[in-house]
This record gives sequence, structure tokens and C-alpha cells, in this order.
Amino acid sequence: MEIKLLKNKISLDDLFTFIKAVEIGSYVLAAKYFAVNSATISRRISNLELSLGQVKLVEKTNNSFYPTELGKQLIALVLSDANCDFNRLLHSLQNLPTTDRLLKKNLLLVIPPIIGLLTVTKYLHKFFLANPNINLNICYQNKEPDLVADNVDIAIVLYSPGKRLNQKFKRIGVLSSKLFCTQQYINKYGIPKTPHELIQHNFVGLISDDFNILKKIKFTHVKTGEILEVDMPNRITTNSTLNNAELINSGEVIAGVLDIPFILSRYNNFIEVLPEYTPEQFPIYLLKHPYREDKYIDLCASFLEECISDGFWGNRLFT
Repeated sequence: MEIKLLKNKISLDDLFTFIKAVEIGSYVLAAKYFAVNSATISRRISNLELSLGQVKLVEKTNNSFYPTELGKQLIALVLSDANCDFNRLLHSLQNLPTTDRLLKKNLLLVIPPIIGLLTVTKYLHKFFLANPNINLNICYQNKEPDLVADNVDIAIVLYSPGKRLNQKFKRIGVLSSKLFCTQQYINKYGIPKTPHELIQHNFVGLISDDFNILKKIKFTHVKTGEILEVDMPNRITTNSTLNNAELINSGEVIAGVLDIPFILSRYNNFIEVLPEYTPEQFPIYLLKHPYREDKYIDLCASFLEECISDGFWGNRLFT
């Protein structure tokens, strides 16, 4: 494969910035050398990659970076021409051999299984077909990763992210749940009249993905907005709405299930418990690697946000 230059788009300033930044070995120090900010260094290198046909010239890891094999070839080509004749350089760049592997961007994603099942996975094919230069490696798990230590590019989490150095996050949606039981349960145990009575029932509580059991859960009255903080019996706790649905179906428990037709339509015997109250919601957060400024990460993050955002969730997925 040959590099396909975007006509009249290549910039010698971008080229020199790339070569000098690699020589210095740091975006921050390169920014000081050019008396600009590090974002400008990153943007110039991205522009150079784009002008060369969306190739990949650098790999970034935390606060450092290094040239790819293609980047090394480019530097060697430029440095081998003492006069650096622009037209000759363009001709040489046009014929610089590369491979599909060097043009690929590998992204590691962490997505909660329920989010993948309900919205993201069914649209993934559209993303990877539209972006053949991006390889997606997806780990479906609930637990929040350490994006730096685990080398994760993007993560979706269902609760407020832990405090990590320089980690930025964005709230992109929310999941609501309702409480259900069956007529079999009501016949055997009765039904609570207020959230405070849940402690007297076989109510399935919550355990977080880092194994913390929630001792209290907040309920909000739909009409008045009154918030009640309720003690939990916690004889049984889970972190899975799908498994909660199966527990409810046993006729022996009350449990919370995400308020999503995809799940609830499978159980026509469910009876809502305390419909005048809403259990506390599950916020959805998007996290990106704190030390990587990468157009491919941003592109994939925008795709995930579109899939998961409140408007998409409510208006397109289940109507």
C-alpha cells in the first residue's frame, strides 16, 4: 500500500513539529521548545497524520510517546535529504511503503454488559464498518477499570467514578428502575405500603462491583418529590438486573429491575411494588484515558455517547 497524500494539505511546520517532538520525547517539553501549549503539538501531529492519509505516526502511553515504524521511516526519509527539497520530499512520501497494520488504531473499551446488551452492541457493526482503520477490543464488565494501569482507552460505568489522578468523566445518561413482585409473593407475604416496610420483606438489595453492600437506598415520591432513605434487610443482594428478574419470577422476593421494555416484556406476571415511588437512579458515565489526546478515541467516545445519551435511549431505542 502507498501513502495517499491530501493534495496541498501537508505542512512543513507540522512535519518539523513531529520530528522535533520525537527528538525531544515529550509533548510538554516540545511545547516549551516551540513556545506553545501541548495541545498545539498534538494537533499539529494529528494534522500531519491526516495529511498523509490518516496514518499513525506516534503511539502514546501515559505521559510519553514514541514513533511508529512508519513514523521512523518518515523521519529517516526527511533527515536523509540534506536540502529537504519540498517537491522531492512529496514524491518520496507518496512512494513510502507502509502496511495496513501501521494504519490501524487499536482501541480497548470497557462496557457494562447490560449497556452493551441494550444499546451499544447492536450498533457496533455500523461503527467498525464506517471506520475500517479502527480495531475494537471490547471487555464487557461492570467494574470500573483503572484506565492508566489497565491501558484502557474508553470506559462506561454505572456509578460515580472513583477519584483517580487527572481522570475526567462525563455523565451521558441515566438508568431508572422499578420494584416488582408476583401475585404468588403477595398471596404468601403481602405487599409493602411504604418503602420503610421493605425491611420486613424478602427484598433483594444491592451490592456494588467492588463488593460494597448498600445498607440504605433512597426513594423519591413521584408526586411530592419527598425523598426517603430506607434501611435494607440485605438477606440477599445482587448487582444484576437480569438475575433480579429471575429471582422475582420465583415468587419469593421483591426486587428492582431496570425500567426497560426489553427486559420487562419477557415477564407478564410482574406486579409493580410501590409505584408511587422511584428508587434512586443509576447514572451512566463515560471515561477516557486521561493522558491520550487521540482523534480515534474521541470519535469512538462520541459514538458511544450517541448510543447511550438520554435522547437516544428514550426516543430511538424503545419506540
